[in-house]
Amino acid sequence: MIEKGLNLYERFNYYKSKNNSAQLEAQLKEYIDAFGNLFIGGDLSLVENRAKALQKIASGSVEPSLIEAYSKFKYQITENTFDDLISEKTDIILNAVKTLDRYILQCFGNHPDINKSLSMLCQDVNSKKIIQDIAGQVSDFIKYIMLADTLFYEHKVLLENGYAEGVKENFHSYFINSITQQKDFLEYLFEKYPVLIPSMHKFIRNQEAYISKFLSELVADSEEIKIKFGVNVLHNLSALSLFNNALRNNNTHVVILEFEDGQKLLYKPKDFKTETFFKEVLEEISRAGLKINTRFPSGIDKGSYSWVEFINTKESSCKDEEEVKEFFYTQGQMLFIFYLFNSYDIGSGNILCAGHQPSYIDLEGLFSRRINFRDDEVLMKAIETKFDISVKHIGMLPKWSKEEDMAKGRMKSALTKTGQHNAHLPSLEGAVKSGENYLEDILNGFQTTYMFVRKNRESLKKFIVDKLSEKIYIRKILRSSSTYFTLQKQYFNPVNLTDGVKANLVYDHAWSAHEEEGYNENIIESEVRQLLNLDVPVYSVDLYSNKLFDGLLKEVSDIKFKSDIRNDLTEKFENLSDEDLEFQLNIINGSFTIFKEQNSLPS
Repeated sequence: MIEKGLNLYERFNYYKSKNNSAQLEAQLKEYIDAFGNLFIGGDLSLVENRAKALQKIASGSVEPSLIEAYSKFKYQITENTFDDLISEKTDIILNAVKTLDRYILQCFGNHPDINKSLSMLCQDVNSKKIIQDIAGQVSDFIKYIMLADTLFYEHKVLLENGYAEGVKENFHSYFINSITQQKDFLEYLFEKYPVLIPSMHKFIRNQEAYISKFLSELVADSEEIKIKFGVNVLHNLSALSLFNNALRNNNTHVVILEFEDGQKLLYKPKDFKTETFFKEVLEEISRAGLKINTRFPSGIDKGSYSWVEFINTKESSCKDEEEVKEFFYTQGQMLFIFYLFNSYDIGSGNILCAGHQPSYIDLEGLFSRRINFRDDEVLMKAIETKFDISVKHIGMLPKWSKEEDMAKGRMKSALTKTGQHNAHLPSLEGAVKSGENYLEDILNGFQTTYMFVRKNRESLKKFIVDKLSEKIYIRKILRSSSTYFTLQKQYFNPVNLTDGVKANLVYDHAWSAHEEEGYNENIIESEVRQLLNLDVPVYSVDLYSNKLFDGLLKEVSDIKFKSDIRNDLTEKFENLSDEDLEFQLNIINGSFTIFKEQNSLPS
């Protein structure tokens, strides 16, 4: 029995108890592949010995000899040159003449496929500039994301111990940028924190492969892009902006492309099917007689990736108060449409304001298929309430923000201000307009659309259900993004980076869900594998099967869904009523009432 699976040894014993030698061997091989440099010579017996040592340490029976044995599983370090420190497996050769930035620049500058694509996409002078910029963004990601806590800790240690000479107080402008260019410090850093080496190596190699791939696709699709967007791609590229969302699927991310003539374009490592489907649904509602004044970005669906129109949020200014009211009326309409589809995770990041029109992007949460991990129907019925399929489930209404101190009464919403960045809201005469002051317009938009769809439910239901026969994958995040981010932050804690064993154990805590939440082993091992790869674990399901796929559409597990997506939609259409409308309007009203009270805003 896996007792919450908190260390590798328990997993070994689990597979042994099941006489599952194939799974045991696969489990061992996976850890050797991921942490081969952390185990002396890749000896499997040492892996198991390490696990036994961990079990004793966890039980509190710590002896000096055990600690000594434990330390033998650390990364092997020589006292010679830095080249000797770096193993052949990692292939990171930061020698006496190569600093971190220069190494990364060399990786991209010497990449034949990247150079070949750039020779067709921009002028020679811009080609060098773009390569330098790519290398700089990759380097900054490593410094400010992967190394941030470690460098901050080292900076603090130096200051507190009186080594102030040459160490300036300004951490960001001096320490993080300057000291990472010093060979002696890099030698010290990677000797002390060996887990960084394989993580950095894999990340850099993934970025090389990803950037090479999307640049070659940009060349191949140049004519199609010109026809669709009017963008001349060849010999016109001027800049690339990387890392515009969380890393997924082997460290892929959204890229913003800028061209010499001022135009911009988005590259997304996902298909455009959901957005196309949703746009067609709204067009059908419009043909039926109800206008919903939204703006959807156009896109080219290439299957595993897509090219998407760039929405300029600098044009979010309204001409007058009537346009502001129209914006929030439309948001009320869209709130109902998302309610109809049982959408979830629709937040401020999914909304852009273009003038007085809301624009919706990355609608991976458009459909919701709820999973039964357990067969405990009594438990599921106790948990499941009307709120689970209510307008509250969408994510647009005011809710507590986990990023804030809840004791301070901070709430956030996709319809209200979220701080300094409010690209999801309109402005008038330079002032950002927030939804709590336009609640009546939101409610009117919701109610009008509710009544219209209810009146035309049969024809609209048929259109939508027929459209759903197409192959569409929908996203499933099994845990909250904040949970995954917290685990990744713990993984890169300086204390854990000193030893691969400690770092590994951070993600072993995911095994607690095996018993507590009913997750099966395949799902948890997939989560850990993605986290080790610096990705946020993301899964996909199609609309009708019972199979869960990872972000690369590799099958992970069979799962139990509560219902079929068509049945959910049919039930939602049939349940539209005066009572339900009143219930949803009360939820909207109540959410904003609490928001105003907690944020001390005037009613």
